[in-house]
Amino acid sequence: LKPSIKQLVRDKESISTMMWNTNGDKLFVGYSSGKLVSFFFNVDTVSIETTPLLECGSLIFQLSLHEPLLLISTQDRPLLFHTDTGKLTQVGTRERKPGPFGGCFISSDSIVVARPGLRLWIADQEGKVQSTAKFRDVFSSSTLPPMPLYG
Repeated sequence: LKPSIKQLVRDKESISTMMWNTNGDKLFVGYSSGKLVSFFFNVDTVSIETTPLLECGSLIFQLSLHEPLLLISTQDRPLLFHTDTGKLTQVGTRERKPGPFGGCFISSDSIVVARPGLRLWIADQEGKVQSTAKFRDVFSSSTLPPMPLYG
């Protein structure tokens, strides 16, 4: 496997994030250039299959997986990638300022992504925003009231 491991370091690019699938046989790797690559570790043949998946155009700094969906947080936007079909969808339609705003799956059919200005978007698995949770007023108050994220 040693020669194949060198495939992880592509043209001296920096790896910015990684995420294993639940079986532990596939590793998704995001690079500082915005490339996303998967590595399938085949224990039967003792080999690694490398598959370039897409180029996002900006730094990938977080990945979250709820198979078959991979949530990709880039410097510019959150994206949903269907690992089985290759379909790519932007979460929400509004542009945002570049920055390290991540996201994660909060249930089998909902995701939450961070936005500037102390806001969170709650979206479905199609990338459609269902609601926005605003925390600016909450953190300016001396007491913190309960705030449901979904449901």
